[in-house]
Amino acid sequence: MCIRSSFSKSREGGQLLVQRSYLQPGRQGLVVSPAEFHGSALILFECDLLDASRDLVADLGSKSSRWGRVLFDLQIPELPDENGAPHPLSRSTLEATLRSLAGDMRDASPVLTQLEADLSRVSKDHNTVGDVSLLPFPPQIEEVMRSVEILLSHGGAPALPLRFHGMGSRSLAA
Repeated sequence: MCIRSSFSKSREGGQLLVQRSYLQPGRQGLVVSPAEFHGSALILFECDLLDASRDLVADLGSKSSRWGRVLFDLQIPELPDENGAPHPLSRSTLEATLRSLAGDMRDASPVLTQLEADLSRVSKDHNTVGDVSLLPFPPQIEEVMRSVEILLSHGGAPALPLRFHGMGSRSLAA
């Protein structure tokens, strides 16, 4: 089955008007079928309109992009182990590990420790501010995913993040 989708600018602004029709074999290739197109046929297909300037690096950080939706719904379950305790790979255990690692990193760095101490003085000057703590990265899994890196390497060369590659590689990856 072939469906032709034609796009044109809407008079109302930035939206696109879409006109679809079925195609059928004809003497000079595919021609528009006289059968009326029914929008319900689209539920049979999953498709995305890809812009020629698509950029996987930009898509990764956007919750509304296809890649962003994948990364913001990792489906990490809350699994108990055989004794009923949280499983080592459960969401709560992983996020507790992230919080602990962020705290360890803060405590190991004299710069971060001093910065947290300096910021905590704000609570003395402003009664609307309570305790101040500094975490070098977020302890929630979905927030960490905003900084995910895709590494590309060629042969024996060191892997480089996709953001250091050109738009051709970034577009192809998308």
